[in-house]
Parts: sequence; C-alpha cells; structure tokens
Amino acid sequence: MLMPNFASVTAATTPTFPLTFSGANDKFVYTPIATGIPETFTIPHDEYLGLAGLLGAMEGALNGSQEFGSFMVITENGSVITATSANPGPGNNGDTITEGNGGAAALGFTIVPAIFSGGAYGTNFTPPLIQDRPPFNPDSTELQKELWLHFENRIRGVNVWIMSDGSIVQDTASPENSNTDLSGVYPWDVNNPAAPYVRSIFIDSGADPQIPSEHDVSHDPYPVQFFSGGSTHVVSEATAAMLGDYTNFGNGYSDCLT
Repeated sequence: MLMPNFASVTAATTPTFPLTFSGANDKFVYTPIATGIPETFTIPHDEYLGLAGLLGAMEGALNGSQEFGSFMVITENGSVITATSANPGPGNNGDTITEGNGGAAALGFTIVPAIFSGGAYGTNFTPPLIQDRPPFNPDSTELQKELWLHFENRIRGVNVWIMSDGSIVQDTASPENSNTDLSGVYPWDVNNPAAPYVRSIFIDSGADPQIPSEHDVSHDPYPVQFFSGGSTHVVSEATAAMLGDYTNFGNGYSDCLT
C-alpha cells in the first residue's frame, strides 16, 4: 500500500566550522505556503564545531509554539542539514526557509529561498517481528512461570538502523537480517539518533571530591536512519530499495515493505 510521503528541504552546502552564532547571524525565516505568514527563529548563541552540534542548535531554535517548530524534524547526514515535515502528503511543498539576518546561509541554506518539495508517495516499512519474549513478567513467581510456560512466547518488533556506510543492523537477528553489530550504534544519543558523536558524563559516587568526567565517542560508521520496532514507518523509495536489496546477512526486508 502506498502512503503519503513528506516534503523536505536540504541545505545546499556544508557550513564552515567553527561557526559562531551571535546577534548578527542568528535568525532564519520559515514561511508556510498554506498561510503565507512568516515565522522567525533564533538560533542559540554559541560556537559550533560540527554538524552534530549544529543540529542541536536548529532543534533549539525550533522550541516554541510556532507552526514550523511543532512539526519539523531536523536531521544531518554527515555533510548537510535536512528539514523534513512530519505531516504526511504534499501539503508543505512550496514552504520556504529564507534569511533572517544571515542564519539560513550560516546553516548551509545558501540557495535562498530554500523551497520544500517532495511529499509524493513512499512505502511503509514495518521492522521484522520476532517471538522471543516469555509470556510471564520478570517478577512472576515460580508457580506463575510454570503455568505460563504452557503458552507461546510473545511477539515484538526489532529496532533497525541504517548506517552511514550503507550497512543495516538490528538489535536481534531475524531471517531478514542477522547483522547485530551495534558497535556503531551504542552508546547512542536517543535524542539525536543520526549523530556520529555521543557525549556522556560520569561521576564516581565513591570519590571524594566527586568530579564529573566527560566521555565522547565518535562512531564510524554511525546511524543515519532509525526505525523503531513495533511501528510502521513511511520511507522514501530510495530507502525502500536499500532495505529490500540488503541481503548480505539474510533475506532482506522485502517482506517488511508494503
């Protein structure tokens, strides 16, 4: 079954790093074609060293009640930023990102206005299902476990990641794909699943004084798309072809595409 896809716009160039946002270049303007009413967004003032941080800057700019911030998803693929509407269908085709005071160009949207397009049709992808969950709860008594062992295991969906090198991994093997190498996924920034960098802060509770230490992990390859198990995701035709053709470790995901 074909489902409506999403309109998006991709930055034309990679920003020049380090990149500092200040009052001189901190704004960009989004104009929805439906209303024609411009919405101005301010990027948090800071120095950014790479696309991962810049992605967070745009997400920070979107916080608020304006229309753009309420349904736009910001991603990056290692070189440029893409803004994608979370509203299905072609209704956002023709929306634009333009300069406020230079913020759009600083983000890489050097062709101004940057015009949203796409929103034609895509394909449904439902990650594989496996039957590996016991029918009882972890805190069940032994008698309860003995009773429920007469029932089948429960079904769950596996999580699937497409990596920057074109490989596809999932958290548990299935006939579609047995590649469960998650070394490029974890530790994982759940708020930014496409980021190659993960930062964690560790505090030794037994130390005196307790001094936090920062740990940064750079993944290569790193996730560029994430599909949560138990959900159906609308994907582009290019992504659908990649999923269907990935037979390095199994049958491929053709049976998961509709």
